[in-house]
Amino acid sequence: MEKETIEQIARESGIKKLVTVLGARELVAEINETIVQIQDLLSIIQEVHESPPESRDFEGRTLAAIQLFNGDAPKVKAVMFRVEALAKLLAAEGAPGWTLPLPNGAHLTQEPVFAAAATEPLIEQDGEVAFDRQRFLARVLELADLDQIG
Repeated sequence: MEKETIEQIARESGIKKLVTVLGARELVAEINETIVQIQDLLSIIQEVHESPPESRDFEGRTLAAIQLFNGDAPKVKAVMFRVEALAKLLAAEGAPGWTLPLPNGAHLTQEPVFAAAATEPLIEQDGEVAFDRQRFLARVLELADLDQIG
């Protein structure tokens, strides 16, 4: 990022937003460099699902991931942010045809959605880590086509 762009953002939106955006961009770059497999996402989701309700908060999910991935900090971070980004995407707008919302707040989700969550690059969006919705859904469709062909 060029210096004048940084200064412009600082003037227009305040230094706190600048620090948040720059920090999120660095985090996104780090997460996108870490290889995550579909099984990693499915494993942590299953682990949390089987845990007591009081252990499903952020701290409990993080501790479960640390144990599941043997303290591999980059892997834990990448998996946790990918799961959170997927949850936000599904909660905000869903993925019609790929998920089915249930009355308890859960979503029945087809495998290509998890495959996309494991491989699609994350982006910084308003200072948060997220998936680009259009690119994500295109990736889901691509992976579903490959699954049927291959």
